[in-house]
Amino acid sequence: MAAVSKVFAARLAGLVVLGPDGESIGRVRDVVLTIRMGRQQPRVIGLVVELPTRKRIFVPMLRVTAIEPGAVTLTTGNVSLRRFNQRPTEVLALAQVLDSKVRVSDPELPELAGVDSVVVDLGIELTRTRDWLVARVAVRQHRGRLARRSAVHVVQWQHISGLTAATLAMPGQGVSQLLLQFEDMRAADVALALRELPEKRRNVDGN
Repeated sequence: MAAVSKVFAARLAGLVVLGPDGESIGRVRDVVLTIRMGRQQPRVIGLVVELPTRKRIFVPMLRVTAIEPGAVTLTTGNVSLRRFNQRPTEVLALAQVLDSKVRVSDPELPELAGVDSVVVDLGIELTRTRDWLVARVAVRQHRGRLARRSAVHVVQWQHISGLTAATLAMPGQGVSQLLLQFEDMRAADVALALRELPEKRRNVDGN
């Protein structure tokens, strides 16, 4: 299958990670970003990969040679087995960004102007310099727990505001999109995944 240069972060969750010889190393559990100043697109610096032993490690994007619909292939099978520890400057796309509230200022989507929207997914793209950046954000209008779900819109990053380190640390974040990532996982794996979440996401009220 052909490698892709554009993909949504949530679609990477659970994909098998392969070495150059096709040997299975583990599975993708999250995507690691750095949020930059102003309107600069966040940079994708690596993947959180869960080994068969359930230990989670960090694999830099520079080691990724191809992202395909069914697998992520690395340039080498030799990876650091040091347990992943999130740094203060790093943000986890699935564990922290999904369900965050944002504002949209896209002139083509006037219905979203001035109202809260929630992040459904992040679209990442490979640039000519071989960097992966967050280029698009999939959002839907925030209508509360009991309201009917609104349509999903894909917006360019520059039309989004509210995704900063400070706002991601604030309370009141929902869980609906996050929980979708656990649908096909075994109960024991879900329990482990929940323990790996930041404290804010382990203690939610479901709003």
